[in-house]
Amino acid sequence: MSVYTPVIRLPSKRKPSLARMNSQSFEPEDFLVSDTLFLATLPKKVRESDIRTLLQHCMPIEIIIDKERDLGQLRFSQPKYADRAYSLYNGFTFTNKAKLQLQMYQDASLDPEATAALLEINGLPDYFDDNKLYDLFRPYGPLNLCKCVMKEGAFRGTAFVQFFHPQSSQNAEVNLNARLLDGYQL
Repeated sequence: MSVYTPVIRLPSKRKPSLARMNSQSFEPEDFLVSDTLFLATLPKKVRESDIRTLLQHCMPIEIIIDKERDLGQLRFSQPKYADRAYSLYNGFTFTNKAKLQLQMYQDASLDPEATAALLEINGLPDYFDDNKLYDLFRPYGPLNLCKCVMKEGAFRGTAFVQFFHPQSSQNAEVNLNARLLDGYQL
């Protein structure tokens, strides 16, 4: 079993406060989404089965595609699964170059805007993926973006995370900056 050097080095422009927010389980009020997400526009040449396969870890229970009206809706059994789908797959590009654009509301103007800075995370273990990254950062607040960076087809330890709220970002920085992760446990 190998031990990694500090894996998370977040940009710090200030001294972290002494008040630290510990990882906690998700509470319903933590979610900006309901159990339903909407498609901004239907990705061309993407079938319902393509979307279902992509989102299989988020367990969608219903996918409605109305090509005539260019509308789509994804329903999940719980908001936590819709939250994961939004954070991990919003903006996903399919192999045919079509993009999956998710919205929290049918009217996009109601969607909240992420005001926190984009964080670059470096030195993550090779076994990390988007789901593990989400599980590590999501306890600190709702995520707008959560992506591992692939270079030459492989993960090289770098990821990007963006919270919706600056306070969530600060709490994650205080608790995770220079945190040690061993080779097999989070």
